[in-house]
Amino acid sequence: MRSALSNKRLFVIYHSILDKFKKGEKGNGSVVCSSIALFYRRNDDTIVPIAIQLFHDNADDNPVFFPSDSKYTSILAKMWINNADACVHQSISNLGYTHNVMEGFSVSVYRHLS
Repeated sequence: MRSALSNKRLFVIYHSILDKFKKGEKGNGSVVCSSIALFYRRNDDTIVPIAIQLFHDNADDNPVFFPSDSKYTSILAKMWINNADACVHQSISNLGYTHNVMEGFSVSVYRHLS
């Protein structure tokens, strides 16, 4: 473990900004996971998940998923972490930084610079 840390082979993704989203109500069908994932970079530079937890809350109904779990459980855990990553990208990186921030500059440059 210490060698992995000192060689910078461990990575953590924590979508803490998704903690602020309202959790889906029962029967609503929409849930946004504020997931936490631990990844390891192998010698061939492949990054593989070590552990995935879908929510930040410590609870009995919030397990940690490992690659040793069943095939479909592992696939579903990776799907949820990808979904959380896509939510962050679409809401912050794409909408926030690109459209809401940069479009104002783009329109201003077009209108005021010849």
